[in-house]
Amino acid sequence: MRYNTSYLAPSYAVGLGQFYNGADVKFASFPVGTVFVKGTIKNTNLFVAYDYANQNLFSNGYYTVNRYPQQQAALKFGVSWFFFQ
Repeated sequence: MRYNTSYLAPSYAVGLGQFYNGADVKFASFPVGTVFVKGTIKNTNLFVAYDYANQNLFSNGYYTVNRYPQQQAALKFGVSWFFFQ
């Protein structure tokens, strides 16, 4: 779970690769939740994660920097396999 209180967001200049203090844009935030499951079978670790699980509950998207939306909901999975004990 991630949450930020209200703050004045910086702007980003792509051509310069720099953040700068631009217009006073104040962002309010809401909780952004991630659901994950991890399991182990013999020498193999598996995980499945769903980032931003509450996407349409509070809002359709969120920003941390002025004019740059953050990633939408995403399903992630991974495998870690130990060949030798």
